[in-house]
Amino acid sequence: TLKAFEHQEYPVDLLIDHLDLHKDLSRTPLMDVMLLLQNQAAQSLPDWPGVQVQQVPAPHTVALTDLYLDFEEKGEGLALKFIYNQDLFTEARAQQLLQWLNQVLQQVAQNPAQPLQNISLLDPEQAATLAQWANPEPAPPAAPGILQQVWQAAQQQPQHPALKTGQAQLSYSQLAAQAATLAQWLSQQAAQQQATPQATSGTNGSTESAQPVALLLPRSNWLPLAMLAALHSGRPFVALDAEYPPQRLAYLLQNSGATAILTHSQTTTALPQGNTLPTLTLDQWLAEAPQQQSIDAQQQAPGTPPTWPAQHPAYYIYTSGTTGQPKGIAIAHGALNHYAATCAQYFNMGPKDRVIQQSSPAFDTIIEEIMPALTQGATVLVAPQGGRNIKALQALVQQEGATILSTTPLVLNELNKAPATLKNLRVLISGGDRLLPQHLDQLLPLVPVYNTYGPSETTVCATYHAVQSPATAGHIGKPLPGYQVHVLNAAGQPVPVGIAGQLYIGGKGLATQYLNNPQATQAAFVQLAPHGQAMRLYRTGDRARWLPNGTLEFLGRADDQVKVRGYRVEPQEVATVLATHPQVPQAYVLPQQDPQGQYFLTAYYTGTQQDPAPLKAFLQQALPAHMVPAHLLHLEQLPLLPSGKVNRQALPKVQAGQVQQEVTAPRNALESTLTNLWQQVLETQPIGVHHDFFALGGHSLKATLLLEKVQQATGQNLPLATFYAAPTVAGMAQALTQEQAPQGQ
Repeated sequence: TLKAFEHQEYPVDLLIDHLDLHKDLSRTPLMDVMLLLQNQAAQSLPDWPGVQVQQVPAPHTVALTDLYLDFEEKGEGLALKFIYNQDLFTEARAQQLLQWLNQVLQQVAQNPAQPLQNISLLDPEQAATLAQWANPEPAPPAAPGILQQVWQAAQQQPQHPALKTGQAQLSYSQLAAQAATLAQWLSQQAAQQQATPQATSGTNGSTESAQPVALLLPRSNWLPLAMLAALHSGRPFVALDAEYPPQRLAYLLQNSGATAILTHSQTTTALPQGNTLPTLTLDQWLAEAPQQQSIDAQQQAPGTPPTWPAQHPAYYIYTSGTTGQPKGIAIAHGALNHYAATCAQYFNMGPKDRVIQQSSPAFDTIIEEIMPALTQGATVLVAPQGGRNIKALQALVQQEGATILSTTPLVLNELNKAPATLKNLRVLISGGDRLLPQHLDQLLPLVPVYNTYGPSETTVCATYHAVQSPATAGHIGKPLPGYQVHVLNAAGQPVPVGIAGQLYIGGKGLATQYLNNPQATQAAFVQLAPHGQAMRLYRTGDRARWLPNGTLEFLGRADDQVKVRGYRVEPQEVATVLATHPQVPQAYVLPQQDPQGQYFLTAYYTGTQQDPAPLKAFLQQALPAHMVPAHLLHLEQLPLLPSGKVNRQALPKVQAGQVQQEVTAPRNALESTLTNLWQQVLETQPIGVHHDFFALGGHSLKATLLLEKVQQATGQNLPLATFYAAPTVAGMAQALTQEQAPQGQ
């Protein structure tokens, strides 16, 4: 304490430099709030003969800090002088701050011994308002299950198209009949299964056996058909993305406890080597089974499908985890049925709707694209190339008269460049990532846009927001019927309107558990009583705040998790996988944003392997494309804070599209043509023939656009998978040259 007096006149400028504080002329560098307590005995005024002396308070015309509170003892109480920066705070906001201060002081006076975290800023009226906003509509009466509604549609409109992929089409009667027949095979296979079924623990403490079935299928009519068949058989489905590396697919099959695989001749090559699970190739099954021909001809739906208990598992879906492996989320029939009914009702879906299915099978948007539509007798239009092919997506909307499209802000940003192509849509849904004004400023008001929010743990979505202007793009709206959404502080207490807190979600859509991970389940699904009534809530890790009109504004993450191309990514998972390389003792992954607000990953590593190319190849064998860092930087050692944690501020930053490689000029006419096309798509130069497309800021959408331009320039179609295997100008030129060469050469 005494040593502090030695530094009482330490120059402020030196202190700021020593602390390496960011210099911002709009604010004071050391503090934003100053609180003074004047508790010295008041001095009497001088008594000068012939002079009248009185104390005059000096007016404050400039705020020394953003907020300045000056308390002075006055008899038995305190007088407060409150000064605020009018550039930051309105008078109404300043009054609100004083009300909150008064609320705190009253509670402290009533119970001085209570922990600070138990003190609420809310008065009873404000608390009641927030309780109403958190649960605006109770859950409606339980609707018939998804299977029952699909079968009902098959009875009422047997010839109406249920699924359409290109020229391939299934009517509702065909869909119900084939789903029932496939479910019968699944049931028979389950009965013959000798392995011990996996146990899944429901929220009520009961244990239910489940024999999950993995769906390794292309975007086609087969995928919704297989989903319905699995639901019919009572076996939870695990939809897998055939573009995932075999190593990750093998882990998903093992962790989910899958006991069978439904696949297609187009995706059998993605099966992990050594697969021993019973596997049915659906297109061959349909062609070889004679009973299917009679089913196709009958055009009649089978009998009533089974009804499964609300807690019976319906599907498993995986999301990034911090341990180096993804986490499996178990969604029950009751949650799935509730969301399908809620979504269909909100968007007023009906038989005249034509809903596009474009998302990855491993992304829960696929549930939103398929299940609500089929329960209402609508037609699902499958986009085989997904949202990566923007032109194909626009053509599907125009040629097929699509009415509903759900996609990510990344795709929406591309669609925003040609809004007239979407004029047929009556509903355009954005989800999976943060929506920004520039993603939709041209679409509004031509197309109604809805921003939706909800982690996979809450069955797709928990809130909807009809975007009225680009300025409100970041708003996520209000809770859906049957959901409770709370904004809480670290103590689990509701925070006032306008104050940031963490989002907690409860209600009908909650997942039952993380598969085989009770610790993660216990940490994420908690019992809290934010408004006096205990309930099970999911801790999202997302930050938000209530707005005065009762809607929610999304503010980002409370931790390091980010969304890359719409997928949740835990940087720690990527770092953990990278550190398993024998030449990488330490690794750290930092998420950064490009000028468009999209996240990309940069990996920092130590060790003897200085060339990042082998490490990128190593990661590509273990991780999906969206989780592979755009940049890998070798460091002699990771910079650390005194606490031992990585000093993120000291890590060398890279810009999206920045490369550390020398520029090798094109060596022939083909490479020159391709380099020019790369520069057009990536909007950057110079580009060398050995530069990695994704390290330059490319992603799947830009890759598809590039391949279209290459086809127009060369007349050759290069498969996306071939480009992913060697994403350089040189690699692309070599692939095109080999494709052009005669057979046998």
